[in-house]
Amino acid sequence: GRVAEAGARTSQVLPITAPGQTLQGFVVLDEETGRRAACLLESAGEGTLIGTTSDPADGRAQELMIGQTIRLYDEAWPRHAQMLVIGEIERIEPSPNQPLRRLITVRPRVDIRRISEVILRLPARSDGGG
Repeated sequence: GRVAEAGARTSQVLPITAPGQTLQGFVVLDEETGRRAACLLESAGEGTLIGTTSDPADGRAQELMIGQTIRLYDEAWPRHAQMLVIGEIERIEPSPNQPLRRLITVRPRVDIRRISEVILRLPARSDGGG
């Protein structure tokens, strides 16, 4: 998630599954070749994300399967966060508004509601400060 509020001793982190959150990422279709399909996800409630996927860049039919990994690829997030695992596909259905696209439900690998502590990944400062 993102730090929503930072205090002297504690901070509040907004989870990726919080209402109103959207993430761009991709489905790893083939680990060996690096084939992927882009996806745009938003909170679906109950700790999951839902969204549509695009066709892979090579134009071949999508090979979506339950259990495939979803990774973050979103310019709104810091560079060091790119490629982090968002979760895995839990369900695949036809998109009601775009019949040629598939709607995926993604569940994070960890139940975010049960996390009590986090480690923040911060980029090194380029101005020489500490």
